[in-house]
Amino acid sequence: MTVRMLLLAVASWLAAPAAYGLDLSCPDGAKDSGYAKHQRTRGCILHVGGRSWLHGPLMRWHGNGRLATKESFVRGVREGEFTSWWESGRLRSTGSYAGGEPAGSWTFWDEAGRVTSTVTYTERGAIREDFYPSGKPRATGTLREDGKVDWWKLYDQDGSERARCDFGEGLLTAPVDPDCRLIAEEVEPRGFAPPRAKGEVDEEGTATIALGSQSYAFTTPPGWVADAAAGLSEGLALVFVPTGTAWRESGRNMSVRAVPKYGQSLQNLIDEDRARTAQRLGEYEGALPPRRCPLGRVEAKILGYTWVEHPESPAIPGRTKQMREAVAYVDASPEVALVVTLVCDHPTKMRDALPAFLALIESPRAVATPLAPTPAGSRSPSVGVFPDTAGPETQARSAVGR
Repeated sequence: MTVRMLLLAVASWLAAPAAYGLDLSCPDGAKDSGYAKHQRTRGCILHVGGRSWLHGPLMRWHGNGRLATKESFVRGVREGEFTSWWESGRLRSTGSYAGGEPAGSWTFWDEAGRVTSTVTYTERGAIREDFYPSGKPRATGTLREDGKVDWWKLYDQDGSERARCDFGEGLLTAPVDPDCRLIAEEVEPRGFAPPRAKGEVDEEGTATIALGSQSYAFTTPPGWVADAAAGLSEGLALVFVPTGTAWRESGRNMSVRAVPKYGQSLQNLIDEDRARTAQRLGEYEGALPPRRCPLGRVEAKILGYTWVEHPESPAIPGRTKQMREAVAYVDASPEVALVVTLVCDHPTKMRDALPAFLALIESPRAVATPLAPTPAGSRSPSVGVFPDTAGPETQARSAVGR
């Protein structure tokens, strides 16, 4: 631990109980929510046009009266410095947010005041380094929000290297290398990231989705257009919209997801998805007749549910829509399932779009991957790919609630 970190921890520990009386200094237009001893939260509230946002500093307290967090918001979005403390008053974490997401460098401490990890957020992912109570490095590597990617190292308590593994862009199957298995099983969060699906649309309208080394092509139905960019903000590598419309604007949208199976059967994936959907949306209305495609078995269902728009202010009633959704599961390979979804905001639109959906789910076929990626999950013979210095370049425990 550096001298700066030590001084910061001591100062924060001593100052935390006095934070009750701090002036929030709310931005122009925002008002202090006020303070009373029984309160656990105090912040700045902005009221504009019937809507309310957190806007400015916010503080939360533990039940014993010590400060729990000090943070800030801009119109309801976390922005700027974030600090949290344990109930004892010792520092728990420091970092910052940008646009509601953790950004820059973060540090985390245990209740004894020892640094447990450091995290640096980058475009590639969050680079994380974990430490033993002695202060020596325990593990270092890169995390995406869904698990480990790229190179990881695991160390013994004496500082010697115990294992190393390249998880690449993510894995479709469990690693076979013993070092990779050890890191996947012992370093939190356990496991590894799946590869991210990538979409592509050629000039003839053939749409391809790739997951790791496996690629599948779909024939775009007449009257529809494939798009490999419009759904990326929602994690969708491939979407389809009626000709002349845009994603999420026509009330009729189709999407394709490629999902790793990790040893499960297609039916297990369907059952898990159905359980999640039933909790969120309601029961399935019924099954579509059995279908097949060049890849083999296809299971398709139709469901209906009421969608409620949650406004930014609780004072404004939410709008509702009666939605219809068709979902098809394609058993693409022993490693991959394809999930095709049609979402419509009116029963008539579902009836009109259903033929295109059925044509889409009957069209997928396996295609050769243009560039086979370097196999991940095994040791690399290269020298210098992963620096031997275990610097503070390491990802992410979620900063929220730390």
